[in-house]
Amino acid sequence: MTNIIYPPLVEDAYKFTRKQGFNLSKAELYKKLIEANFIDKQGNATQWAIDQGFVEGGLTNG
Repeated sequence: MTNIIYPPLVEDAYKFTRKQGFNLSKAELYKKLIEANFIDKQGNATQWAIDQGFVEGGLTNG
């Protein structure tokens, strides 16, 4: 079995959604965050997400 390492924003969102009672896998959440324009495929916050105040900063994988 391969362990996938998800970007920090996905990990943080995963912890948050679990506390809120949602039962999404990390893979599902990663896909939804991309679809919602919160992160790009590399896991970095999009400019839109930063401008909206959903995340601080930008690059999370560098």
